[in-house]
Amino acid sequence: MEKRQEESYKPKRSNLVQWIATFTVFLLMLQMGIGIGWASPNNARLLSEDSPIQATPSNVSWMTSLVSIGSAVGAVLTGVLIEYVGTRRTNIISLMMMGISWTCLLLANSIMWIYVSRLIFGIAAVILFCCFSMYLGEVSDPRIRGTLIAFGAIGNPVGIVMGIVTETYLNMTVTSSIYLTLTIMNILLFFWLDDSPYYLVKKGYKEAAQVSLAFYRGASSEKELKEIMNFVENSEGFKDKLKKLKLSVVRKSIFVIMLVFALPQLGGYMNVMFYMEIILKSAKFEALKPEECVIYANIITVIAAFSTFPLIDKLGRRFLLIISSVGTAIALFALGLHFYLVTLGHDAKALQWLPITSLVVYLIAYPIGYGSVPGVLLSEMFPENIKSIAVCAASLSASSSGFLVVKAYQPIIDLAGEAYAFWIHSILSIVGVPCTLFLIMETKGKSFREIQDKLSTK
Repeated sequence: MEKRQEESYKPKRSNLVQWIATFTVFLLMLQMGIGIGWASPNNARLLSEDSPIQATPSNVSWMTSLVSIGSAVGAVLTGVLIEYVGTRRTNIISLMMMGISWTCLLLANSIMWIYVSRLIFGIAAVILFCCFSMYLGEVSDPRIRGTLIAFGAIGNPVGIVMGIVTETYLNMTVTSSIYLTLTIMNILLFFWLDDSPYYLVKKGYKEAAQVSLAFYRGASSEKELKEIMNFVENSEGFKDKLKKLKLSVVRKSIFVIMLVFALPQLGGYMNVMFYMEIILKSAKFEALKPEECVIYANIITVIAAFSTFPLIDKLGRRFLLIISSVGTAIALFALGLHFYLVTLGHDAKALQWLPITSLVVYLIAYPIGYGSVPGVLLSEMFPENIKSIAVCAASLSASSSGFLVVKAYQPIIDLAGEAYAFWIHSILSIVGVPCTLFLIMETKGKSFREIQDKLSTK
């Protein structure tokens, strides 16, 4: 009987709907990437004398930091929203917030409008960053779950390129209108999709869950539905969930996911993305216009992301994390070396190949593991009854570490110089190697139940 039920699964139909859902998530992550890419050209533009909105270095620092402050607020909201409205509707809410952020930029005639926009963007970004992988994890077949999540995550680097290009060549009114239109289209796509079967079972809607399972997988079986029901049947109240933190396996899993989300931030991702154009100018790079180099470098990132996303279900999560850790550490060390050699009196023009090469290597290495694996692990490592707490912990870890490195960046440069700022990031990035080897288990190809069983025996 079970064999017949398994044979009722139709891969082609299943893959089609799941890929439509993945494309919708791709557009969601595109919004996040646009918001990140927005910063580099605008941070430089707002500091120029001919900017219609004048800003000081302190204003730019706060614009950058407000994204992390908003992320801390979003971290708390994420867990609550996922708990009560599910992952699909949480994604819709994050898009509505993103729409408000673009509207603020559309109306901006002073630095305060930009402050508000970046704060709201930070709230929305951390919600969608933590929620997108959970949504895809709940609706996808375990055999291709990692690939779908990795593909959805590629929307981030694509959005970064889009944000950099549009903000470099178009005015803020035009670009904000484009982004707002994309947001509305994205919301409409999410309204067409169903809630995940896990959320519907959790709310007691068994028949709706079976319909949702058939919608996403092409066919549903009693076996699959029973597995989902068994997985979520122990859902508890918030106080009971907090009691779960007393279990060593839960505490370890929470610690690991917080670490995985903090490492990319400690490795300098936000500083590299937000200050890339300023970094190239400080490095006295003159071979091309810095704003053009930023575009070309991020295009290479997109190519790398598309080339490597299928590897997550072939090579596994741990291997890709190690590649990202080593690659970003080497790139940051080389970038710091450039600034160090220049301070020793070496000709910056003769060394100008070094900063751009370092940034390109960083932007290739980052999406291989750091860009997708944290979201995949978040969707896989936790049972339904504590997933909202895990999301909150991961979000707080990413936002607090992001705020710390962004706010400390300029003071470290003022105190010790660019070389030491990037060397600190390099050391923090290489820490990811032992953390991955000794703390993170491989989840490739495993069902949620298999992952939980393995975590319980460790």
